[in-house]
Amino acid sequence: METECKVVTYSKPEFDGFIKVQNNKLEVYGKLKGEFRNKINEISYMAADPPRDSYSFYGSGMPYYNFEQAITNKENIGSVVVDNNEFKITMSIPNSYYEMLGTVYIEPTVFLKPDVNNTYYKFVMDIGIPYRFLTHPSINTYSSVTPKLYKPSAPEFYSCSHNNENRSQEQILRESEYPCDRVMPINYWGKKPAL
Repeated sequence: METECKVVTYSKPEFDGFIKVQNNKLEVYGKLKGEFRNKINEISYMAADPPRDSYSFYGSGMPYYNFEQAITNKENIGSVVVDNNEFKITMSIPNSYYEMLGTVYIEPTVFLKPDVNNTYYKFVMDIGIPYRFLTHPSINTYSSVTPKLYKPSAPEFYSCSHNNENRSQEQILRESEYPCDRVMPINYWGKKPAL
């Protein structure tokens, strides 16, 4: 069964297009624009390796410690030829990683570089595996793009006081399940009650 999780559009001076997440694959589509048509022959791409599998649910999908470790196996590094001013890249969904000595969490990111450019463009995909961190979530945000309502620097973070409505046990269990769509609740806990 095909499931489409997320589509992110982008626009850069040389090309524009979209990135689609579907069936554990990431597909990057692009089209050259303006003065760059028929001038770019190749697009280089780079992203972190996919998440490692583990025997334990709690160990699988952990982020890489840094970008160097994230690209060790070079599974998501390569280049594609531009054909008729368009290109398509298919890769495994990259894993997240850390920067600044393990203090800044970076969501799965794709880097693209046309052959007329010396630097890569960075595209952040907010599709990291929920609740997978090497360190305690930072004070300001637990991810780079999602605002956090509760900070772990105070006891209120653990109180789950936002769950005041009456629910059946079945409803509580269903609303507390692990998020399968790679979307983490803004308040970190979702609708799970305090234990």
